This record gives sequence, structure tokens and C-alpha cells, in this order.
Amino acid sequence: ANGCPLFIECVVRWALEKNMIEYVEGSKKMSLKMLDERSDDVTAAIPRELSNILLAPFNNLPPPLWDALKIASCIGYSFDADLYSTLNQVLDFMPKIRELAVKHECFEQTGSHFRWKQQAVYEAVKSLLMVNQRQNIHRMIVRAFKQHKIANDDIDVKG
Repeated sequence: ANGCPLFIECVVRWALEKNMIEYVEGSKKMSLKMLDERSDDVTAAIPRELSNILLAPFNNLPPPLWDALKIASCIGYSFDADLYSTLNQVLDFMPKIRELAVKHECFEQTGSHFRWKQQAVYEAVKSLLMVNQRQNIHRMIVRAFKQHKIANDDIDVKG
């Protein structure tokens, strides 16, 4: 769990949904029971991909919000909204990040600074991207900054 309460909460919720938690009378203990009585290996029933558990609350996000999560994972664990406001013109990025922060509690905000609320979720989103997807997102960010610079240079020349 690496100190991530979200992970523990998700695993417990998952086990409850699968009716895998049982109360042992007289001992005041709870334990995991197997779905399949033929096996004693509890780990066989637990999902191998921790990211599936961590990302489950976000499964119903619309694609534009998922895209914003992926872009944020490429930017890093924390970022400044003022610096990345350039992406608003092309992707409407910061309004999506604010929505993810408020409605889905993905980010913490301090002033214009955003930080992923859970490092495990950040890592899980980041792990979804293949190398070429990550490279494409980085290229897209660079293009947005270049277009912004060209637009600002045109304004400066005219001004």
C-alpha cells in the first residue's frame, strides 16, 4: 500500500463487494475468505494489477477528463496552473484539472499550484501510457508552447 490510504480503502471495498471478509465470532477478528473453497491462496483472488483498484473510481470519467489526467501525468506530480494555461487554448486543460480536483478529488490545489492527491493514482495513470503515447503528449505540449510564443511575438511586434 506504500502508505496510501486510498489503496487500503479500495482493497477493503473490493473484498466487501466480493463477500470475502468474514467476522470470526469470539475472536473480534475479521479475515479474508476465499471465493473458491478449493484454494487456500487468498492472493490468487486479489487483482494482480493494483492500478485496476486505484483507478476504478475514475472508470466512468468522460474521455476529455481522462485525457487531462494523462496529460497531467506526463507533466509531473505537481505543476503550476499559470505555467500550463497555454494548454487551455488547445485543450481547455486547466478547467478540466479544476473539475478533476473539485468533483473527483484527484488533485490538491494551493493557489495556482496543483499536486496529485495520491501518488499511487498518479503512478497508476502514468503506467497506462505507452512510451509512444507519452512522447506524443510531450510533443503536443511543446507545440502548444511554441504556438503561444509565436502568438505573443506577433503581438509584441505589432505593439
